[in-house]
Amino acid sequence: MVDLYKAVNNKILKIFIEDPSSRYSFSDLVRKTTSGPTNVKKAVDGFKEREILTSTKEGNRVIYRINLSNYVARSIFSLYAWDRVNIFPGKVSKGLQKLIGKLIVKGVYTVYLFGSATHKSNPNDIDIAVVHPNSREKLEKIWLETVHDFEEDIEVHFFREDDFIQLYKEGNFRITSTLKFCLILYDRNFIFDYIRTIPLPDKTFLLNEITKFEKKLRTCLLLYKENKSRSKELKEHIYEDFLRIYISSKKEIPGLKQKLVSNARSLGLAIRKRDLWRELEWMELVIKKIKINI
Repeated sequence: MVDLYKAVNNKILKIFIEDPSSRYSFSDLVRKTTSGPTNVKKAVDGFKEREILTSTKEGNRVIYRINLSNYVARSIFSLYAWDRVNIFPGKVSKGLQKLIGKLIVKGVYTVYLFGSATHKSNPNDIDIAVVHPNSREKLEKIWLETVHDFEEDIEVHFFREDDFIQLYKEGNFRITSTLKFCLILYDRNFIFDYIRTIPLPDKTFLLNEITKFEKKLRTCLLLYKENKSRSKELKEHIYEDFLRIYISSKKEIPGLKQKLVSNARSLGLAIRKRDLWRELEWMELVIKKIKINI
């Protein structure tokens, strides 16, 4: 039986938990865990024996994924999430337990953390997503009654089930980016079906995002001569959307906003210091090329 508490096992679990739709070869796991092949093989074999990991043959390589249908694997997700929550400052852990207890009574499907709270021990803010089947008014009332239990800046995002599914199916990165590195605090057999294979944005959604971005970018260009500081402010406001569009065009799912720059740069975006006008012209050119190639 696999020992879940051995260091190499924890490293492997952490890799898959932090990106549950990921797929890795044996050599990938050796490299990412910085562990010896013997220890990694022993850990992987143990996880396969308990059906926590599955494997498929792709050419000459064996590819491993976490088995999100497995009860033990799902339980590990929750344990990992609460381990993270318990290192947060203030009254976060107790406050979340109280809030989730009240939400469960109202029949919510899932509650998960996303954003900086998933990887920082002292996040600037904490974002929580709640997927529910009914009206959000009663849930928002619960939140307003509970918000005073927290000392931190916490925002709760409520998604009705139908809206969540629609956004997910179109590959809306405002939803998919929250799923890529989420920490699941509570689930009623719902969210694991959606993090197993996170969809890329479909063509219609991406073109709509490009159209909205182009409109804002034109405003930046027009403002440049009249109000340079306002142009710069608007450019900074839309820059994250620019990065998300670029990353999506490269068949990747945009993740945490804190990692968008490094993600886009790794995919080939020539990010460097430019003056404002050249930056706006460069962004315009990049978007035009993306639009042509979609």
